[in-house]
Amino acid sequence: MATWKHPLVDVELNTIDIHRAALNRKEATLVHILKHEGWNTTDVAQLLGTNPARVCDVIDAKEHIGSATDAMSIIAMAPLRRRRQG
Repeated sequence: MATWKHPLVDVELNTIDIHRAALNRKEATLVHILKHEGWNTTDVAQLLGTNPARVCDVIDAKEHIGSATDAMSIIAMAPLRRRRQG
């Protein structure tokens, strides 16, 4: 991720390249996959360019009901890999 410094206070900031006002079904499925891999909610939101409340709505099945099942099917078919640490 690219960074830049704010010119008035010289604080390093992340560049925001993607903004999503809503998540589609495929993105919601990815939310569950990333959580399964060990990413926290805030980081998942940042990766997807959305806010943590939107990610929580997916995790809590308030939005995109069935996306967790889709994610588990994908995970079951994927080769085993190490979960993200941290």
